[in-house]
Amino acid sequence: MIKALITKGVRADSGATAVEFGIVAPLFVLLVVGVAEVSRALWIEEALADAAARTARCMGLKLAGCVSSSSYSQIATKSYAQSAANTWGLKLPAGNVALETSSSCPGQTGETSFVTATLTYNYSTVAAALLPGVYNINLTGSACFPQSS
Repeated sequence: MIKALITKGVRADSGATAVEFGIVAPLFVLLVVGVAEVSRALWIEEALADAAARTARCMGLKLAGCVSSSSYSQIATKSYAQSAANTWGLKLPAGNVALETSSSCPGQTGETSFVTATLTYNYSTVAAALLPGVYNINLTGSACFPQSS
């Protein structure tokens, strides 16, 4: 009888699942949160790229949102860029919008003059406690467009 109790005690594994869960759960939570935050950062970069492309097009073609009194207006264009980013749910201060009216585009040569719009967003993670070091990262979207004469 004593031998049976000792053998049963040696093979007892009733707490093994709890120990395994305690080891794996924090890693799994970190993985899930990490994937979600990286996905969110990539989504924000896509939103910035789209807003920058729309802004550069507006500047290059001198569309209604980027002109004032039938001439190019940097203030109106910054406002246009902010509203383009706002359609994606991003709130950009005017200081995070950089506009260039005569620039060059990578990979483009020739006599054509280009306009460039660069938007910067200060990304901060919602899980700063779980992901230390991943906060206040500047994400950038940039686009250029041929300038109409």
